[in-house]
Amino acid sequence: MIKPLSSLEERDFLEHAVWGCYYEPDDVDTLVELGFERSAVVDALEQIGYSDEYAFPLPPEATDAPLNYVYRSVRATTRGGNSLVGYVTGPCMAVFFRAKLYSFNPNLRNLSLETARELASALGEKAVFPMDLEVMATSAHQEADLW
Repeated sequence: MIKPLSSLEERDFLEHAVWGCYYEPDDVDTLVELGFERSAVVDALEQIGYSDEYAFPLPPEATDAPLNYVYRSVRATTRGGNSLVGYVTGPCMAVFFRAKLYSFNPNLRNLSLETARELASALGEKAVFPMDLEVMATSAHQEADLW
């Protein structure tokens, strides 16, 4: 199953704990090492024109796969105690609430702070950060904060 990144929804991250994107030719070898058949990988990538705008589910052990883009499903608990589903990728994270995606990037601080205010308002909380994140594939916990 390959989906456009822009169409990934909360249920996708509940059904599959890890998603990845193709970025460079070496990624085919990585996918083969993860247990995929080379011919199936090449066929699927040819169908999408080797685009990096598509994601595909990976096995849970792929949380540390050497791909440029790995999306790890998380259960995020806000400061006010609300539980949300989302993902982390690189330094970024995102959560879903009422089918809307709220994205946070520490390199875009002002935009992330505004998004945090929007999410807090939607949830009826004063502030949503810091959040406790549980990585679904590993049960590892980490804290996310914008400060």
